[in-house]
Amino acid sequence: ADFDGLPVVRQARELENLRARWASSAEYQSLMAASTTAQRALETAYPQLFVSDEQLRQQLKQAHEALKDNPDYRARRSERADAWRAKEDFLEQQEPRLQTLRQQLQDQ
Repeated sequence: ADFDGLPVVRQARELENLRARWASSAEYQSLMAASTTAQRALETAYPQLFVSDEQLRQQLKQAHEALKDNPDYRARRSERADAWRAKEDFLEQQEPRLQTLRQQLQDQ
């Protein structure tokens, strides 16, 4: 079967099957070693591009702390929150089942 023509779920399974079949191959192991070496070289050369989720959360928190007293920043955050609520209200008006789902989630 053509790999690209497979559904995404089957592609993942087929890829795993291929990895298992070729895992002991010297060519595959050589390619994996080269891939690991290249990845390490990238991470060493460009550490700023390989940031963890926790580091991103800390950076965001620090930026928020630095701006929290800035009136423009607070106004934009408020506008964004208002827009989010308006979108949610609109979606609930268009699809009443969303109201039911939201209520079920709140009741849990």
